Amino acid sequence: MKFFHNGDTLVYNADAFQLAEGSMLDALIRQLPGAELKDDGRILVNGRFVEALLLNGEDFFRGDNRLMLDNLPAYMVRHLKVYEKESDAARATGMDFGSKQLVMDVRLKRDYEETWLANVEAGGGSEQRWLGSAFALRMTKNSRLAAYAKANNLNDTRRPGENTEWTPEKMPQGQKTVRSAGAEYLVKDRDGKWKVTGDVLAEHTDESVETRVSGMEFLPGQSVWRRSESQCNNHDVKVQTVHNMELFLARSKYILFLQPAGSYRSWRHDSHSSSATFNDDPSLYVPDAAALLDSIRQPHAGRLLQRLAANRTLYQTHESGRAYHAGFAGAGYVTMNADRTKFLQYKGSVNYNGQQLSNYSHYLYDYPLSGASSDYRNRYAHTEPNHQLTYEAVVDYQAMFTQQIYYGADYSFTQTLRSYDYSLYRLDRLAGYGAADDAPLGMLPSEVDYFQTIDLQNSSRERSTDTRHQLNLRGKWSRKFGPDQKYDINVNAELPFILALNTLDYRRANFDGRTHRTRLLVEPDLISQLTWNQGRDCLSFEYQGHPTLPEMTRLLDIRSDADPLNITTGNPDLHTIFNHVLILQGRSNRPVRQRTLDYTLRATFAQNAIAMGYTYDRQTGIHHYRPENVNGNRLFSASVNYSIPLDRKHHLTLRTSTYAQRQHGVDLIGGERSTVRTDWITERLTLDWQLGRVRLGAKGYVGYNQSHSHRDGFQTQHVWDFNYGPTLNAELPWHLQLKTDLTMYSRRGFASPSANTNDLVWNARLSRHFTKPGLTLAIDGFDILHQLSNYTYMMNSQGRTETFHNSLPSYVVAHLIWHLSKKPKRKPVEVEYVK
Repeated sequence: MKFFHNGDTLVYNADAFQLAEGSMLDALIRQLPGAELKDDGRILVNGRFVEALLLNGEDFFRGDNRLMLDNLPAYMVRHLKVYEKESDAARATGMDFGSKQLVMDVRLKRDYEETWLANVEAGGGSEQRWLGSAFALRMTKNSRLAAYAKANNLNDTRRPGENTEWTPEKMPQGQKTVRSAGAEYLVKDRDGKWKVTGDVLAEHTDESVETRVSGMEFLPGQSVWRRSESQCNNHDVKVQTVHNMELFLARSKYILFLQPAGSYRSWRHDSHSSSATFNDDPSLYVPDAAALLDSIRQPHAGRLLQRLAANRTLYQTHESGRAYHAGFAGAGYVTMNADRTKFLQYKGSVNYNGQQLSNYSHYLYDYPLSGASSDYRNRYAHTEPNHQLTYEAVVDYQAMFTQQIYYGADYSFTQTLRSYDYSLYRLDRLAGYGAADDAPLGMLPSEVDYFQTIDLQNSSRERSTDTRHQLNLRGKWSRKFGPDQKYDINVNAELPFILALNTLDYRRANFDGRTHRTRLLVEPDLISQLTWNQGRDCLSFEYQGHPTLPEMTRLLDIRSDADPLNITTGNPDLHTIFNHVLILQGRSNRPVRQRTLDYTLRATFAQNAIAMGYTYDRQTGIHHYRPENVNGNRLFSASVNYSIPLDRKHHLTLRTSTYAQRQHGVDLIGGERSTVRTDWITERLTLDWQLGRVRLGAKGYVGYNQSHSHRDGFQTQHVWDFNYGPTLNAELPWHLQLKTDLTMYSRRGFASPSANTNDLVWNARLSRHFTKPGLTLAIDGFDILHQLSNYTYMMNSQGRTETFHNSLPSYVVAHLIWHLSKKPKRKPVEVEYVK
């Protein structure tokens, strides 16, 4: 039996799945009925995202699932348990108020509960692709130490032979090199009286992205066309560390949690770009896209630009900065009576964030159509070391009235102090820094000189205090009923009352003053859940109410024109946003038949949603934005996932996933209300046949998108997106293993014939595993038929866009992988014979 239920816990039996020799945890999870593994390492079970992947009940590298998925051998796993893990407060007090997270707990076989393992991988291939990684883990029943280091320039998530959601639209953008390393430790007492955990993670990223965009925006009366190209080079360094300590004192009467944390990040970004906005389709006049982009980047506007372009922009920027964080959190629980039915929880935290950046930029704005003079801007912007300090204190009382009724109340006080200074200088106002002087990017005059060029309209000084008092009343009622107590019902209710006090001391342009805001908010949450058949069937309903206050700076009627093509002003009349969310979920699992079913219905209604209403000047291509409250935004969705074997021996399995969505979006364009209705329907089918170590699959997907509006100038769209093809995982003679997939990706319904494409993509991996030394030799081929293009085509309710990125879709990589694991030698059990 591949899975069964133990109460509310769904248990997968790892030994029931046939896997290729040398398989890792990710290969096992991909075969679990009702489970889905995303390319980024996220896991879904019965339609719900798994919030944490645990190893023997403990967190592993704070949610970096890929580390465990890629490095833990599948043969070590005994069970995978999926359940709702209680919060720290619930575990400490034994009282459950419904604040749980869905986790997947990977339980190892007894022989590997005390073990150590190591993995080393190196590879290289065509197009100068390379990779390298090392991972080591030492584990006992009461301790764990793990470390890793990895580097690669693949920037790709595809895996040959797997049924993933990858499509040509998800091609990686640019070329990226990532180097990262980390270490983690865990030590705990045998009797569970204390536990200490912590980790240190570091990452360095180099990225080069080249982009060319050809787009059209739907506007009332007549559409607008845009062409642009850009080159960006980014360098980023991050270091972070988090540590936890748990103490259980005086026979669990007092419980203490402590957590210090810190992080540091520095970055450097360089970019240059050229773009233009047209009131007519420029491809009708210059079919050659490269020639058009070449004319845009020329220093002086040519005849075509003077005839068609509303504006043209050339810019280059250099930015550098650093950010840092330090925090400390603590929590404690005290038993208030002998029978442990009343608890008092107290917790607090302090977090500090700082940031500092400098930005140099040269901008040239032209308005060929209107004949306005060029606007050159040599700018320097920087922030003082900006600071944000947040501290929180919480007191929580919990009590058990009866075995079926819990109640509680908590009060929390949170305050955030923020200091933010941003200064923008117009160096072009100085002699030697104008358009004709060609001053190098990053060159500064003396402070005395450039202080005189400050742009007061777009520089600001902000001091803010945000205070939040929250009183939360909550309760839970549960009951078992029916024949043999078959049914279990739980109702959780929370009613937080929030008093928000905001003070803003702000200086910008002609505004220099202090504003205040006081609001009383209510954020209700109600969950009712019915389970039966020992947790195999479940039906739940939830209502959530989410109030959101507009940012204080949006309430100031101040003009921002740092970007002269996109001018914004605030709106003092903005109201509180409130979202109503209704969720109906259900599941039905039949372990004997190995059948899984889950479904979800969701509805969201938004009150006073904020729309960035805008007007557009066709002569200059300038947008004027102003936030406004609008009503009428709503979203309805439904999903059904079903999996069932089609034969008695469960060799042939069918999986289907259906999703439907209708979105009613409201916006403001030119002062008029714009409503767009968007429908999205998808169906995904997979059929897997497994016999021994051979797994053959067939997959199919179809998606339909329709957007409709009565708005003048809107083009109704009916777009189809579908793909289909086989997958194969098989053992070949001479102990070779083959993983391959062949997929036809197709699109229909686009106005441009070049966007209605057919891409036949073939990926494959051929490998050979040597058991005794633990070596695996593998070679991967991606897009072997060379069918993929660096261009992607997207269309939505706002317009359509064709984008080019400097990605490498087709390449070959060879891997050398070494796995080593060792389990402790167990002493033989001595047997005493009695005559």
